[in-house]
Amino acid sequence: MSALPVPPDDRREPAKLDRLPPGWRDPSQLGEGAFGRVYRAVDPSGRAVAVKVLASDLAGDPDAAWRFAAEYRRLARFDHPGLPRARGEGRTEDGAPFYAMDLVEGSDPADGAPLLPVCIRGVIAGVAEVLAHLHARGFVHGDLKAENVRVGPDQSVRVLDLGLMKAVGERRAAIAGTPAYMAPEVLRQAPVAPASDLYALGVLAYLMRTGALPFTGAAAAVVRGHLTEPPNPIRGGEPDASLDALIGDLLAKDPAARPASARAVLARLAGEPAPAESRPLA
Repeated sequence: MSALPVPPDDRREPAKLDRLPPGWRDPSQLGEGAFGRVYRAVDPSGRAVAVKVLASDLAGDPDAAWRFAAEYRRLARFDHPGLPRARGEGRTEDGAPFYAMDLVEGSDPADGAPLLPVCIRGVIAGVAEVLAHLHARGFVHGDLKAENVRVGPDQSVRVLDLGLMKAVGERRAAIAGTPAYMAPEVLRQAPVAPASDLYALGVLAYLMRTGALPFTGAAAAVVRGHLTEPPNPIRGGEPDASLDALIGDLLAKDPAARPASARAVLARLAGEPAPAESRPLA
């Protein structure tokens, strides 16, 4: 689900990368969304990058253009190895805004699920490191899911897409995100808090552990599951009671029953005492 929903029959045409300023070359499409398309391209310095181009019919919309620029500013303010680095912005020859960022190679962490516990622990730790970085600076990712995480050939973990990131404490004007990963408090439109990212991390961990999402089916059934129903117990696979307990705690309906922070998640993975810290507002 996007912050700006687009009807299924909407046929927006984003600016093509072959209309970028001189020096940009070899574009190939990686994906498409409501705001435009993402391409692999080579920037004027010769670096392979991912380039996001705002849909051409949105380029003249002040609100859409502001949101797009804000997305780049958010990316540019963070410097963490688990996040792609901002690599510049500009306008196409047709006048549509674009920005470039690191091209992140790797696989979806849920590919091949269920996974071995050691692999799941590595992904949880990598994502939790990124979340700790964002949360310490007062922001919540807001759309953590398998598609927004990449595991590299060296097992490094990177988190993508800060398009729905919000400030801690911000009021939700609307429900935005991916329903399968939405915490109960997000569905109730509570103020933005780090605990919702930890719930989404629990959904991702459950998916890697079992090969299935905790709640599936029609939208109403998924929402009901998040709000009122426990997920099916984790069965099968290589035993790891402490991992399963952590996943269960991350999926707690009550934000106060989840680990207090992303750093607390890391401590549990390491078998260490939880750090002394104040629990963020939930």
